[in-house]
Amino acid sequence: IARGRYRRQQAEQQRQASANANVTKAATNTSLQDPADELRRAAKRLGVALIAPNGRANSWSFPQGVKRGRARDEFRYFNDLLSDVTSRFPIDPNKIVVSGFSIGASMTWNLACREPGKYAGYVPVAGTLWRPQPQRCRRPIGDLHHYHGTSDRIFPLEGRRVAGKRQGDIRDTFEILYRQDGCTRQVVRETRERGLRCKVHRTCGGKALRFCLHRGAHTVKASYLEDGFRRIARAKGW
Repeated sequence: IARGRYRRQQAEQQRQASANANVTKAATNTSLQDPADELRRAAKRLGVALIAPNGRANSWSFPQGVKRGRARDEFRYFNDLLSDVTSRFPIDPNKIVVSGFSIGASMTWNLACREPGKYAGYVPVAGTLWRPQPQRCRRPIGDLHHYHGTSDRIFPLEGRRVAGKRQGDIRDTFEILYRQDGCTRQVVRETRERGLRCKVHRTCGGKALRFCLHRGAHTVKASYLEDGFRRIARAKGW
């Protein structure tokens, strides 16, 4: 496409026009032997197409982030990608879930904050908005399932300084959403399962804001992305 490239893997028995657009191109320090293979297997189990956007210089250019290489308007890039995949392949634009790990999770959060209604949901893993964080995100808030390790030192929960920039505290990032939707102030459910400790808030529009912690470090598992996608799909009746 005009502003970059992407890769696509079509599922053998793709669920009718569903897709998981994954911004994990910049994933680092993963504990998986081959995260790409894990993602492909997860996409096959889900019956979805796997779309892998390509960040420049193994990173993404978003507000307040560290700039590596020649900057690009990532929001326009994703708009181009969305137009291309939905025009060339049997993918329903209303059934695309965006996920990402590390700096890819930061890009996912930026898309969730700036364009919440454009995608069906968001599954960021171990990344967040950078400081100074926005006071508000656009509405309506979308379904979002976030996974993070309590021992993460690359993207610690409280954030850290990187090349003169500062990662945000993931709890402050969620607070942006809680402040602008009064219904989210209360935790509606807490769960402990499969090594995850999760709190679920519900927006006035019925969307889930789910924050899950595990005891690990800076790591991604395909099971996190699969879990988030299944929950979003179930909530939407796919």
